[in-house]
Formats: sequence, structure tokens, C-alpha cells
Amino acid sequence: MKYSTEELQQRRDSGQSIDEISQETGLSNWAIYKRFQRLKSEIQEESDELPETTANENIALEPKTNWTEVTLAFGAMATVVAGILLYRKLKQDNN
Repeated sequence: MKYSTEELQQRRDSGQSIDEISQETGLSNWAIYKRFQRLKSEIQEESDELPETTANENIALEPKTNWTEVTLAFGAMATVVAGILLYRKLKQDNN
């Protein structure tokens, strides 16, 4: 019977040693280790791909700057500052 790497990994996760798995399945220790190495590298490759996708999704989800609102806010701030300065100037001229 052929055992899938996932089945072997489930046996390993359940606490069986490599030697026990080898005796039950008839696979050599070396073959089991190689399967686990390949599975580990496949999982690592998949997890390496995820952050790139996530980063791209995060970039797409960032709000875009509305320059009209920024310009209006800057204009309002400049008007308030100019008003304060003119008020102080007029107050000094009256004294």
C-alpha cells in the first residue's frame, strides 16, 4: 500500500517516531525524512507567497488621498491664521 505524505505526517503528529512509521509502512527512514523535507519546503513556499499577496491587497485597501479636501483644509487654515494676524495688527493700530 502506498502512503501519502499527509498520512505519514498525521502519524508523526500523533506521536509516532520515524522508526515506528518505517516499520508499519515498510518505507525506509531516509524515504520518510525526504518526504517530510519536501512537504516542509512546499509549505514554506506557500507561506512565502502569502505575504506578497497580502501586501498587495493592503496597498489596494489603503485610502487614496483626496487632494480637494487637503487643499480646502489648507485654505481654511491659512484663512484662520491670516485673520488672527490681521486682528492683532488692527488691535495694535487702535492702541
